Amino acid sequence: MCPFVVLTLLSSLLIFLLELVAAVTALSVNWNALNVTVKEEEIKSVPVLFDLRNETGVLQYHFTVDQPEIAELVGNDSISIEASKGMYNSSVNLKGKFVGFTYLNVRKIGRINERNSSSSRSLNEGNADVAKPLPVIVTLKQSRLSQIFTASVIGLVSLNYINMGCALEMSVVKSVLRKPIAPTVGFFTQYLIMPLTSYVVGYLLLPELYFRYGLFTFGCSPGGGASNMWTVLFSGNLNLSITMTFISTLCAVFVMPIWLFTLGRSIYEGTSTNIPFRNILTTLMSMTICLGIGLLFQKYLPRVAKVCRKILAPISVAMIIFIIIFGTYANLFMFKYMTWNILLSTALNVWIGFLVGVIFAAIFRLPLPDLIAVSIETGIQNTGVAIVLLRLSLQEPNSDLATVVPVAASLMTPIPLVAVLVFRKLQSCCAKSSKEHEPIDETKHESGDKILSNNTSTSTLMDPNKGSLYSSNSDLLYDLESSQKYINSVKT
Repeated sequence: MCPFVVLTLLSSLLIFLLELVAAVTALSVNWNALNVTVKEEEIKSVPVLFDLRNETGVLQYHFTVDQPEIAELVGNDSISIEASKGMYNSSVNLKGKFVGFTYLNVRKIGRINERNSSSSRSLNEGNADVAKPLPVIVTLKQSRLSQIFTASVIGLVSLNYINMGCALEMSVVKSVLRKPIAPTVGFFTQYLIMPLTSYVVGYLLLPELYFRYGLFTFGCSPGGGASNMWTVLFSGNLNLSITMTFISTLCAVFVMPIWLFTLGRSIYEGTSTNIPFRNILTTLMSMTICLGIGLLFQKYLPRVAKVCRKILAPISVAMIIFIIIFGTYANLFMFKYMTWNILLSTALNVWIGFLVGVIFAAIFRLPLPDLIAVSIETGIQNTGVAIVLLRLSLQEPNSDLATVVPVAASLMTPIPLVAVLVFRKLQSCCAKSSKEHEPIDETKHESGDKILSNNTSTSTLMDPNKGSLYSSNSDLLYDLESSQKYINSVKT
């Protein structure tokens, strides 16, 4: 006999045995859906199909939820069915408790007639039929506060971009771009280093895909308006900071989709989640249009532009405070998800941004005001843009959970900045106090009524007539001698 024929017969026999084993061990419980979605505080009936054609007696099945804090069973969690019914449809009631994901399980715990004879079988013995776990998705209850929060953030971000366009002086931008080293360094650190940093940090610290995507979207966002305020507080180059914010905002329309199409897609690769990139592009284009509206106001409605310039800083600060306070209040579930890995990952992302800005600015030997502006602009992302994109691009509850990341980042961003400001304030106070306690070497002038300290050469004194500053002892002595001669002439 030909060996190929024997091999074919053996293969066919093996396939038949596998199908037979699969038929015998087939699951006798099947869900009528791929998953179930339920809102918070909502009770939903989940249909279940039992195939009892190969069973005998009265069987008992028990339902459990992996994470009872996410969802819970309401009513009976066990079902007893006579095998004579063959195909049997039933259901269990499931209640959503908290935003998140979990699984609904069912297992056969035994036969009632066998249990009476003290020979009941359990799942642990490996003889019970078990259905595949059913994914359960609990979404946020659509409260009016949550809807107001989303609409308010969109409105504040749009208003902030209009104000930015009104406050932007194109002559200042052109003057900064004439020396393009600092803007180029800032663009490189913000749109190359920061997205890679957020991707790596999320990969190492955030196992949940929605949190990882939220951190990556935040890392790809343009510079925030608050960066200009912090630059002023640290005596940095404000013109450079404004120019970098403007450039990053314009380039966000092109750069953010590139990152989200590439590394962003790899985050959800192999899952059923599809990222609607059309929504992302539409959102970014809308923000750029708001920036253009501000520029038009500046040209054709100067009075309106003047008002917008005045409210730019207050609106930027108000947006951050609003996101932190009202956003957390409207979405109280965020507190539970702000675990150590969320706070640590967001803190690392922002603080590494500050450090990277300092390092690259120092490598290119930028002056201190430019170094401050580049560092702050690199570390501070636009929280509002990240929230709007996540809200409009992901489905529930992924969008709700991913929003936790930019909110946590807005909490962690000011920590190092405030710490440095407090340190500088204490340092200046200590220096001032030590200078006041220094011993003074008094030197009398020939008139006997003027006293100079030994550190006058390093001090600056105001000329009452010219309004200028003295820079040395010689200028001060010259005016003192002239004043004395004038007094003597008057007395004569």
